[in-house]
Amino acid sequence: MAELKSLIQERGTIRGRVTAFHKYMKITEAIDSKAMHKVQLNELQFKLERFQNLLTVFDEVQRKIELLSEDTLEQERQLQERETMENNFCSLIVQAQNIIESCIDAQKLNETNRNDGSLNSFESKSKSLNIKLPTINLPSFDGNYLKWLEFRDTFRSMVNENESIPKINKFHYLRSVLEGSAAVVIKSIEFSSENYDVAWDLLCQRYDNTRLLVNNHLRALFSFQPIARESHQSLRYMIDYFTKHLRALGTLKEPTSFWDTLIIFMMTTKLDGATSRKWEEHRNCLTEPPSLESFCEFLRNRADVLETVHFCKTEQPKTDKHVQSKEPKYTKAFVAANSSSKSCVICSKNHFLYECDKFKSKNVDARLSLVNKHKLCSNCFKSGHRPSRCFRKGCRICNAKHNSLLHKQLQENGTVNIDNNIPSPSSSSQGGSANEQVSLSAMMPGQVLLCTAQVLGD
Repeated sequence: MAELKSLIQERGTIRGRVTAFHKYMKITEAIDSKAMHKVQLNELQFKLERFQNLLTVFDEVQRKIELLSEDTLEQERQLQERETMENNFCSLIVQAQNIIESCIDAQKLNETNRNDGSLNSFESKSKSLNIKLPTINLPSFDGNYLKWLEFRDTFRSMVNENESIPKINKFHYLRSVLEGSAAVVIKSIEFSSENYDVAWDLLCQRYDNTRLLVNNHLRALFSFQPIARESHQSLRYMIDYFTKHLRALGTLKEPTSFWDTLIIFMMTTKLDGATSRKWEEHRNCLTEPPSLESFCEFLRNRADVLETVHFCKTEQPKTDKHVQSKEPKYTKAFVAANSSSKSCVICSKNHFLYECDKFKSKNVDARLSLVNKHKLCSNCFKSGHRPSRCFRKGCRICNAKHNSLLHKQLQENGTVNIDNNIPSPSSSSQGGSANEQVSLSAMMPGQVLLCTAQVLGD
């Protein structure tokens, strides 16, 4: 967990550098390409080169974060984080390259009478800085209507509308990214350059069904599973989930901007109990009906709090419980014997274990085995405590903490008539009732309370 936290912090640093480069590009973009000085152009090229190297660093850090993500929700959120960051990188890199190319073209027009050799040297230097970007993989499509809009727009912009790609290659790309039922749609079409447009149009006709697309996205909204336990992953996943489907419905010309009240009600019914109570408390402080954006902002803040608490708990150092405090905390201890019962655990007759002829007929090892089997105290033959905590006197032969019937010397000398170290009930109580001892203690710093009571059993 410490490694994951360190990687997330490193990714935050990278995000900060991306933001700084974005601000720099805004300033640079405002400068006319014809008026840009050579020093400014060189500075832009240098910063672009470093920014491209930063993309490689981000890819490695993000890959490690994704490997350390434990559950499916966290992995999906990390993939979305990767997609967002890569889009930002690509957008800024392309923007910088366009500015550099515009400046070079402007300088060509202004320096037509200058030495051709120096101009060619300058151009070759600028071209050498155009480092090849990482390959962007095309998304696959398996016939799921929920993925169609994303696939269609991505494939259309990267392949279908790219005039530099031959149609036979476009057809090959199309076939390589289709799976399942989507691949069946164009399976019967002959693979040729002329048939690419036919295959693409057929695929669009099959899945550009507005009614089915709307129904599937609405069904996805209503089928969202309630959050059982509060967590920052669940709240962020809910925000991303509803935002994605509402954005898709907006693309399909649905009036989602008027659905705030409905969507807020739908989402609140899916919240865990603690977050739902927090929202109601927050809602009561508002003077106007909340918007969907303000509700999502509340959930984001709630997720940030839960994530902070989660990391604080997981990162809390483990210390030895014996050295945390010299003064003991409030302690309670109870030792109680079960109500006296004459039901023998060996023969089930109405007498105590030390009165059982069947038990006394066995050797010492067999007696000890029976005592351990029934989890009895080896000193008083009762359950519920260990010999070290037993208040009865020990062996009358050696004074050790065991019953006289378990003294090893008995096995060597044969049967010996010896008084048992547990008093018989007839000698200690009237009417056949047994003495019952109950001990309890309570301890706080500077205070000790000990109490012993004798209770007559029935």
